[in-house]
Amino acid sequence: MGLPPATTIVFVGLPDGISIGLDTFFLQSGPTLHGIRLVGPGVHTLHWSHGGPVDSVARHGVFFIGEDESVVSCRWDANSEEMQVERHVCGQCEDVPTLEALHRYYEGMLEYEQLQQAYGSNTSGGHPRVEELDEHGAAPSDVRFTWSQQTAEIMGEDIARVLPQKSQIGMFSADSMIATTADARELDAQLGHESKEKTGESFEVLNFAEIDLKTAWRPGAIGMQRTLDYLDRSWCLEKVIGTTAGSMRGFVAELELAFAIFVLYGNVSCAAQWRRAVTLLVFSETYATGPHSAAYLGVMEVIERQLRVMPSEYLTEVVGDKYVRGMFGTLVEAVCTGEPPEDRWFSGGPEGARLRSVVEAIVRLLETRYGLEGVDGGEDFSPRDWR
Repeated sequence: MGLPPATTIVFVGLPDGISIGLDTFFLQSGPTLHGIRLVGPGVHTLHWSHGGPVDSVARHGVFFIGEDESVVSCRWDANSEEMQVERHVCGQCEDVPTLEALHRYYEGMLEYEQLQQAYGSNTSGGHPRVEELDEHGAAPSDVRFTWSQQTAEIMGEDIARVLPQKSQIGMFSADSMIATTADARELDAQLGHESKEKTGESFEVLNFAEIDLKTAWRPGAIGMQRTLDYLDRSWCLEKVIGTTAGSMRGFVAELELAFAIFVLYGNVSCAAQWRRAVTLLVFSETYATGPHSAAYLGVMEVIERQLRVMPSEYLTEVVGDKYVRGMFGTLVEAVCTGEPPEDRWFSGGPEGARLRSVVEAIVRLLETRYGLEGVDGGEDFSPRDWR
């Protein structure tokens, strides 16, 4: 027989007290939590943690694409004390326990829309609050962060390209993931931790586009071209875009995916990838002011939305407050405050006005949400500071 419309998540045999998350919504497993129904199309992530305080235990999870008449079955394995996740699509499911739970509890399951209405963007159980701010930094109750806004460009092909595939059913694990071995060594050193290589812990390598900030100019550049390439990394941005489905949409999708894994899973490797992407954008004047100015404005609007919801300590401690000041201060000087005005990226026109508006909104967020005053380009931030 066919399955219910949209995607249904079914919980089978979960012990009480497991922190369950779907996208940005968090719940606790218990005798009345049997599943979530009517999960709409688009990318979603189901994640969980158990065995200790939420903020001190690693979260595990999967990403999936919402489809009509599909089921995500989550069954607790008491022997391994792990969640077993399977996905059933095209209206077909032969797993008896899943079908029994689906038919018995479907009408009483939470609806995805109910989560949005009841919880908005708030989280519980020790998680940071994730919500939008108004222009003054307040958090009005009628302004809600929506998962779809933060993942608007992510498609199934992006999930398949970036995340390591765990099985043939299109499910991906989001735990123990790291961009590169070099990232593991660098980030652990920054945080004062022992290298993952030395501890012998295993991890999976993500396939985010490589953003090489250390190469100062493109191959074959000589003379003045080297200087121009060093100051303007648009050539590098074009190269990266060529590996992200060949479009700025793919680049933005990877930016959104890195942000989601960073914020929801606390993955510092994805924090580094996000930081590299933003740094590259800040130093891409030709791309920002040329034929691609509309696309550049669009990705800066994505970053502004992300800064509305990123937990404060994630930006100031993991990304680094000094780095943030230098990175966005450089953008402020290039777009808004540089002297003389004719040296700014846009000396006038509607494109410049719109970009200035977005950059000014970012500055307000840095001041009101993150307590970073004076982000005005006064600090030196040259390529030697990039990482």
